[in-house]
Amino acid sequence: MQALLQFSVIVAVSGIVWMLLLDSLHALQEQSERTVMESTVRNMNNGLQFEIAARIMRGEEASLPLLVGTNPTIFLDKVPQDYIGACPRVMPPGAWCFDGGTREIVYRPRHDSNLTDPLDSRHEQRWRIVSAAELAGTQVPAGSPVGAITLASTTSFK
Repeated sequence: MQALLQFSVIVAVSGIVWMLLLDSLHALQEQSERTVMESTVRNMNNGLQFEIAARIMRGEEASLPLLVGTNPTIFLDKVPQDYIGACPRVMPPGAWCFDGGTREIVYRPRHDSNLTDPLDSRHEQRWRIVSAAELAGTQVPAGSPVGAITLASTTSFK
């Protein structure tokens, strides 16, 4: 009887330890996914800034407004591994796509408990190449300088 009790305690303690380990593993997977996502977005923005600098150096400042709303993956040497092009109606977890309607790059996290806005049922992150004027909420007349151009988040997450 005592052996059965000892065995039960060992099984219970082992179960608790395994649950804690699995929970920690999930948190690590989510943090890893966040790091890869943020790194990819940072690389897109850096590529955009290099493109802006190259156009300025070539004297093509007039073409800078054309960058607003473009697909930022064109500024990467290599597109993200899970980039699927145009966004489908139902997006698989872990995929990147470009929404041509909103002109946004979209990422659907695999582990979304901390990577998505709980009030947004889409469970995805979105970014758009915008001008400083657009970020400030003002309209820029055609042909006028757009100011700074950057890749900005259009969604929020924790």
